[in-house]
Amino acid sequence: RQPASRQSPVAHVVLVAPAASSLAEEARWPTRLLHDWLDWQLRSNPGFVVRGPDEMGKSREETVVLLAVRRGTTDGEWRVSAQFRGLVKRNDILRIGDAASIVTMISEVSREAVMELGAPEMLSAPELAIDAETAPSLVAAMEAEAQRQWGDAAQAYRHVLEQAPSTGFARFRLARVLAQLGQQGAAQSEMARAETWIATLPEILREPIRAEEKIIRQDYAAAALAYAALQRGGSEIARYRVAEAQALRQAGRSAEAAGLLANDVPEAPALAVHWLIERARAEIANRDSRAAGAAATRALDMARTLGWKHESAQAGLLLADALNGAGERVSPQIYEDAEAGFAAVGDRLGVLRARVLAELARGVAGGASSSLDALLAEARSAGNVALEIDALRRTWMTHYRAGDMHEARRRSEQAAAVAQAAGNTTERRRVDLYLLHQDLLRLDFDTLDRRLERLRGEPQQGVMAYSVGLYTARMHYLRGHFAPALDALDAAEEASRASASGDAPSVVGIFDCMRAAIFVAQGKPAEARTGFRDCRSARIAAFEQFADLGEADLAIQVGAPDVARRLVEPMIAHLPDESSLPDRWTLVMDIVPIWARLGEVTEARHLIDDILPAVQASGLRMLEANLRISRAEIALAERRTDAAEAEIAAVDALVPADHWFERRRMRTVRALVAQARGDTAGAARMLDNLHADARAHQDVSAELQVHSLIEANPLATSCTDPLGMQLLATSGLRGTSDQWMLPSPLPGMPPASLSPHRNQRRHLP
Repeated sequence: RQPASRQSPVAHVVLVAPAASSLAEEARWPTRLLHDWLDWQLRSNPGFVVRGPDEMGKSREETVVLLAVRRGTTDGEWRVSAQFRGLVKRNDILRIGDAASIVTMISEVSREAVMELGAPEMLSAPELAIDAETAPSLVAAMEAEAQRQWGDAAQAYRHVLEQAPSTGFARFRLARVLAQLGQQGAAQSEMARAETWIATLPEILREPIRAEEKIIRQDYAAAALAYAALQRGGSEIARYRVAEAQALRQAGRSAEAAGLLANDVPEAPALAVHWLIERARAEIANRDSRAAGAAATRALDMARTLGWKHESAQAGLLLADALNGAGERVSPQIYEDAEAGFAAVGDRLGVLRARVLAELARGVAGGASSSLDALLAEARSAGNVALEIDALRRTWMTHYRAGDMHEARRRSEQAAAVAQAAGNTTERRRVDLYLLHQDLLRLDFDTLDRRLERLRGEPQQGVMAYSVGLYTARMHYLRGHFAPALDALDAAEEASRASASGDAPSVVGIFDCMRAAIFVAQGKPAEARTGFRDCRSARIAAFEQFADLGEADLAIQVGAPDVARRLVEPMIAHLPDESSLPDRWTLVMDIVPIWARLGEVTEARHLIDDILPAVQASGLRMLEANLRISRAEIALAERRTDAAEAEIAAVDALVPADHWFERRRMRTVRALVAQARGDTAGAARMLDNLHADARAHQDVSAELQVHSLIEANPLATSCTDPLGMQLLATSGLRGTSDQWMLPSPLPGMPPASLSPHRNQRRHLP
């Protein structure tokens, strides 16, 4: 046939060599060397599909190559042969020589076999440059690699290179084994030292190595292009597709990665395992825990069947991540099995990582320091920045859940410094991705804005699209910009759906919750209920809780306090069960305003008082500010005007000027403090200004709350505004009121129950 090209027809080849058990001891390594050397050359050429004897008969036009290395009929004579069987007549190849020339004969027979199969472009391939004394060690290394015994393979390849330092083939294979072990720095070094040999290869053999080299050098965008090129016009080589998906994922393009692997899994189990593992990684990056768990489970079952301990360990940890992402329980046995699997193949980094993950899963953040320090030290020594940062991220999240914000902050800053020192902008942005939540909790809007702007420079796929879209929407929402918030949610959901290989990932349910919260503010209860219902359909506990809180707030605003009480009471009862301290604090923060509006003012204050010292010490300004504002509102309801004013004074420096929701609440308290002290005119001016701002933001709920207070102040000019009554009628938010902060009529004021607003509301359907 014509020289192989991306448009050439594909040749199907089956390589058959005698089983080692059927051979004399001295013939085993030469036979394996002949098979593996020829197999590598043919598999590197996209013009060939190479199969083993167990896959024989899959193509009518396949050529079977029978390989043999055996003793001759005379003393000291050896014969190396390749015989061809198939529809196309080909010339058999035979070389005869002595024991010292076995490697040379293997090299010659391999070269002629490739030519006979129709690949003249490989004529310039280098010889198998290794002596007969070292060749058995090379075979042992390749056998260990084939059996996924990565530690043994690395040691064996090093032994070969000690004996024959110029063996470029062995150095290239060592580099790829080291990469499997996460030893990025050493892998890059060995690949560089193999450059002289790589440069001598014909282009058809060099291209796959260059693609792999780009992965090892972490030039992921270039690697993805290289692996895509290797697939064009040739056979649909699954391993190249998996490698392309890996490169895309590591370049931040997880949607494309998942798309590449969305079709049927390859039939060959050896290919299927890697396909499924990479699919699970891509789906985790896409925040699709359901799809990730399914892929990881299949990979784990297949790897166990094959007896591949390394892949079993990898799949097990991916399954644990998927279960965690879905909020499901993870058995400690998964981590134990993974550690044992990594240990069995000599993957020291894997062992340490599994051990640290097991300790973190138990919440042993402080106690895990010795294992963590060992992992960080080895990852740093290995040049594995991604692993180092991943370990630090998981650690800071464990400290965060334990309420140790100082240590969480220290570890997050350490991760940022690691990425910065390595000059790895991709990992630096991934750290930024996880720091968005900390920025929000500290109410550091300026830093959050800058971080979001940097992240928009990354490909918007998977976790990047999800997080950037979510926090963009949150910032618009907190600033009272509802239309841009909804647009950001729509764009983020579209990107997340595009990232999914099947249905949209369940985590997009949070977008429905956020939409519902916006609809409540806009006075659209029907749309809000739909959003909360869709949010619950994800069946993620945190989302269900979010939806329940939103429904409770909405129930109060539509005049159904009994519904709100039924939703909130179970949350209060289960507060001690929340293992994450910040999540418990956040839940209290969300419950308190609802509980106070339901008349449980004293208990709401006790809930705040129980946690406020710890929240203040944590430095989580968002929680502290919100809790203090709630405490100020409660103080007003309890006629403690000075306490209310003190709380607002304390919180003023914590809240950004453009935080619409909290600033609105603070302004409301200040107006009521002024009114309580007899400054009716000053309070009226404040309420009128706040009313105008609420209308400008199109915050219907806020406008109705202010309107409920304006009725109690005869000097406020907005009290006769007909649009307020219209909003009340069209929105159905007939329970929306801030009058709960006015426990009794002020001197000279009519009772709240007789206010025009309240009477008008009573007659609404």
